[in-house]
Amino acid sequence: MQAEIFRIAPLNSEVSAVDVKFISSIPGIQKVVIVTENTDYGIPAAENTTTGLADLGIEAVTFGVDIGNQDFAGIVERVRAENPDMIVVYNTGEAAYNFQQQAADAGIGPQDLPMMCNQVSLESEAFWTNVPDGNLCFMRRVGLPEVLYNDVAKAFVAKYAERTGKQAAESYALEAYDSIMIIAQAITEAGSTDSAAIIAALEGITHEGTLGTITFPVNSSNPPEAAGKDAKWWHQFPDPAITIVQYQEQGADSNASPVVFPDLYKTANVIIGGEEVEISSGDTVTVNQPAAPASDFVCDGPIKIGALAPLSAPGAVVGGEAMRDAMNIAAEELNERGGILGCEVELIVVDSEGLPERGTAVMEKLINQDQVVAVGGGYHSSVGVAAKEVAHDNGIPVVFAETWNDTITSDMQAEIFRIAPLNSEVSAVDVNFISSLPGIQKVVIVTENTDYGIPAAENTTAGLDEHGIEAVTFGVDIGNQDFAGIVERVRAENPDMIVVYNTGEAAYNFQQQAADAGIGPQDLPMMCNQVSLESEAFWTNVPDGNYCFMRRVGLPESLYNDVATAFVAKYAERTGKSVAESYALEAYDSIMIIAQAIEEAGTTDPAAIIAALEGITHEGTLGTITFPVNSSNMPEAAGKEPKWWHQFPDPAITIVQYQEPGQDSKDAAVVYPEIYRTAEPVLVNQ
Repeated sequence: MQAEIFRIAPLNSEVSAVDVKFISSIPGIQKVVIVTENTDYGIPAAENTTTGLADLGIEAVTFGVDIGNQDFAGIVERVRAENPDMIVVYNTGEAAYNFQQQAADAGIGPQDLPMMCNQVSLESEAFWTNVPDGNLCFMRRVGLPEVLYNDVAKAFVAKYAERTGKQAAESYALEAYDSIMIIAQAITEAGSTDSAAIIAALEGITHEGTLGTITFPVNSSNPPEAAGKDAKWWHQFPDPAITIVQYQEQGADSNASPVVFPDLYKTANVIIGGEEVEISSGDTVTVNQPAAPASDFVCDGPIKIGALAPLSAPGAVVGGEAMRDAMNIAAEELNERGGILGCEVELIVVDSEGLPERGTAVMEKLINQDQVVAVGGGYHSSVGVAAKEVAHDNGIPVVFAETWNDTITSDMQAEIFRIAPLNSEVSAVDVNFISSLPGIQKVVIVTENTDYGIPAAENTTAGLDEHGIEAVTFGVDIGNQDFAGIVERVRAENPDMIVVYNTGEAAYNFQQQAADAGIGPQDLPMMCNQVSLESEAFWTNVPDGNYCFMRRVGLPESLYNDVATAFVAKYAERTGKSVAESYALEAYDSIMIIAQAIEEAGTTDPAAIIAALEGITHEGTLGTITFPVNSSNMPEAAGKEPKWWHQFPDPAITIVQYQEPGQDSKDAAVVYPEIYRTAEPVLVNQ
C-alpha cells in the first residue's frame, strides 16, 4: 500500500481465478501440469492456480524453470510422464515459444492436448514463426474483444497498426499506452508537476482509455478496510476484462481468433483434439467483478419505472415520440432477458406536454399513484426543473435523458442524475464552432422563453462576447408558430448567422418562415435546433432547410459501440428511421441505467438505487456512463462546480450539416469538432 504505486494490469490472483474457471469448465480435466518461470510472476501464478484447481478437485503438478531457459527437453519428458489432461504455461517471452514448440515436437503440444499458452502468443507473427505447430493454443487476453473496443482503443490500434504493421494491438500495448495517458491526465488535472499533487489526481482520476473507464477506487480516501477489499486492491484498476481466445486456424491472426471464454464475450466453442466442444462459464461475470450474491428479493408484481416524454403540443412531439419508442425498446429488452431481479418490468410513459406545471403533475402521478421506483426520460428543461422537485420531495431517483438546464444537477439533490450534456457546455461548443467560422461578427439568437432557451441564449451571448462577436436575442413563448414579426426583426439586425434555440415544431416553423423571407439556412449560416435531426419531419416542414447546422449528442455513427449499433437496428425496425436521434439514444440509456442500478442494489428501495447509481459504470449507447461527482466525491473535493453533481461528464457533442436537399441526418457531414470532422462546413454567404 505505497502511496506512489498504481496499476492498470490485472492482479495475478484474479488472472489465476480466470484460468481456474476456464480449466474447470472443460470436460474431462482431472490433472493439469503447470510449467512456470521462477519469478515474482510465475511462482505465485502457479500457486494461485494450483490452489484454485484443488478446491475444484483437479490435481495440479508444477515444474519451475529459470527465466530465459530455452532448452526444455528434460521438462518436456517430465511433463509427459505425468500424463496430464492439460498443460498451463506461465513462462514468458521466447521461453514460452520454445517450450510450446518443443512440447509439440514431443507429441504433447496444443494440437495433442489442451494447452494454455502464455499471452506472448498473441504476437501472431512471432508466434507462428516460433511455434508452427501451435494451432489450438488457448491464450489469455486482457481488455475487451476488438468488436467491443471503444473509440480510444480503435484510434490507438489504427496508429499502432500503421507504425508496427500488426493487425492487432497486444494487451500490453494497450496497457502501456493507457499508462502514459493516465499520467498525462493526472498532471493536467493537478495543474502541477508536484509529485504529491499528481498522486492526489491519480487517486481521483476517471480516465477513458483503451481498456475502458479506468479508476482507482481503493485509495487514501477509501482504504481497503472501508471498501471491504483486500489490501491487494489498493490503487488497483478493478475492471480489466480478461478473456480466453484460441487459435483455431493455422497462421491465424490473434485479432481474428475467437473468444471462447467467458460466456459474456464468447464468439465460438473451444476445439479440443480436433473436436468442437461446448463449454459454459456458468456464473462467470465480467472479470474482477464478483458475481452478484443471490438476491432474496421477492416479486409482488411488476417493477414499475416511470418515463417522461412530450407527446402533445406545445412540447416537442417528434422528440417525445422518439424517446417513447426508445424507452419501450429498453423495457422490452429487459423483459426478454428475464426482467429486473426476476420481476417483469412495467414502463409507464406519461405526456409532459413540454410544460413545467404538467411536469409536476405527471411526476406526482407516477410516484404517488403508479408507485414507480424510479423515473427516466425527460426532454424539456422546464419540465425537468419542475418535476425534479417532486422526485426530491418523495425520495425517488430520476435519470434525466435530455434536459440540459444546469440547475437540474447544480441543486445537488440526492435523487437527480443526468446523462444529457449541461446547457453551459453545449453553449460552449456552439461558441467555439461559431467563432471558428470566418466572417462572423454578429449573431442573432431566436430562443424560447424556457428554462432551456433563456440560459442557452445567455451562455452563448457571453461566450461570443469574449470572442468579440455581437449577439442579439429575440425570445418567444414555447409553442409559438407564427414568426412573421420575429423574422422581420431578425432581418433588420442584418446578422452574419442565426442560432435557433426553439424546440419541436416551433423550430421547424421559424426555420422555414425565415427561409421564405430570404434569411434561411440557404441564405446565411443557421444553427438549427437539434429536432432537425428528425430527417423526415424536418424536410417535410422545412423544405428549404439545406445547409442547416445542427448539434448532435453522441458519437458519429461510424464510432458507435455495439450497444448503440444493436439499439439503432431495433429502433430502425420499429420506426422506419435509418438513424436514432441523440435524445432516443439518451432515453434508451436512461432506462437501462436504472435497470442496472436496481439489479446492483438487489432491491427497489430508492435509497439503495441511488447508492447504486452513484457507483455505476454502465456501457450504454453513449459510451461508458458514470457519475463521478457524488456523495463520496463532492464537487469541492473533485475540483468541480456544483453543476457536475450526478452528471455524466463525457457526452460527445458534434456539429453536423445537411449538405444535400432531402439528406438523411445519419449521412449529414460532421463539420465540428476537428477530431470527428468528415467534411468542411458549407458557408452559404461567403
